[in-house]
Amino acid sequence: MTQEDIEAVIAVLLDPKAYNLELPALSEVFEACEEVTAKHLVYAQYLIKMDRAESQIPKLCFYIMMDRIYTPSKGADGYLGYAVKLINP
Repeated sequence: MTQEDIEAVIAVLLDPKAYNLELPALSEVFEACEEVTAKHLVYAQYLIKMDRAESQIPKLCFYIMMDRIYTPSKGADGYLGYAVKLINP
């Protein structure tokens, strides 16, 4: 993927309704919280929320996008992650 491809995917996922997609924006899926969840677990939660076994979104794009919205930090388990939780799991 080129940088332009990555930017296009991020733009769509940050505001899918602007592109006439029926996906929720990340801000409608996650909200900030105190506890840090490892990046790979947040990605897995996203896939479950989207009702997909596999994502059409490359994991790298998801991480870049999340890094822009939520500051990554180290969790109690030692993994780098995000202080987010699912909204209405």
